Amino acid sequence: MIPKLPSISKNVLTFIVGAIVVLLFLKQCNSIQQLKDEKEMAKKEAKRAMNNLLAEQDSVRVLIKENGGLVASKRSFEYTINELEDNNSELVEEYKEALGDIKNLKDVNSLMKTEIAVLSEVKGGESTVTQTSDSSATVAFSKFDDFGKGNTRKFSGSVDVNYNSNKFTASPGEFKIEQTIKLYAMTDEKEGYKQVRIATDYPGITFGEIENINLINNKLNKPEKKAGWSIGAGIGYGFSLVNGQQIQTGPNLSIGLFWSPKWLRF
Repeated sequence: MIPKLPSISKNVLTFIVGAIVVLLFLKQCNSIQQLKDEKEMAKKEAKRAMNNLLAEQDSVRVLIKENGGLVASKRSFEYTINELEDNNSELVEEYKEALGDIKNLKDVNSLMKTEIAVLSEVKGGESTVTQTSDSSATVAFSKFDDFGKGNTRKFSGSVDVNYNSNKFTASPGEFKIEQTIKLYAMTDEKEGYKQVRIATDYPGITFGEIENINLINNKLNKPEKKAGWSIGAGIGYGFSLVNGQQIQTGPNLSIGLFWSPKWLRF
């Protein structure tokens, strides 16, 4: 048999209505905050879309330092992982193939690549001539350059020269070039947009392409659930323990400070 609920007095009814008003007010405050958050997110998305458009139109900018070194810079892209995989699948495969052990992009923060061309002019250097017969000789040469800050070049080779029928001939020769090229890279923000900068002091280098893609992990964009303290309010009708001994029925309004672990937050 269902027990009959006691009649609700005017005071109790006033109490319930007041509690409902308080809860509705708190809900309205929360809705306003959500609207503000959505507006801010929309602004960020619009700014990101404009940045990607300008990055697509941007070209490599080069600054020549006093010592002749180069600093090249270019605006960075910003994509979510889903955007990159859905709209630029070939580019994703290019990076995966180049980097070898990347199966997915969920743990990747950024992707970067550059294309460099090196023009080397080797002048001077030591050379030796070794006669191998009455009509032939080997010319060997070697040149080492230290450009500073870990940038070096060693060029060596040899050519066989022959004299037959009153005419000199030379073999194709063997040549070897060893280069140590140090590159510096960083990302920074300038005038409200992010860019990548690559620098080197190695002479004769030009940057044909620079690409930097900052990945926005969809999972990281979601509000993070954190354990901690929070203020809560509740209203109900039920049983309550009075003075630790007597149980009474009636409306309940509770406002308090609560702590909940991360796994209990929704």
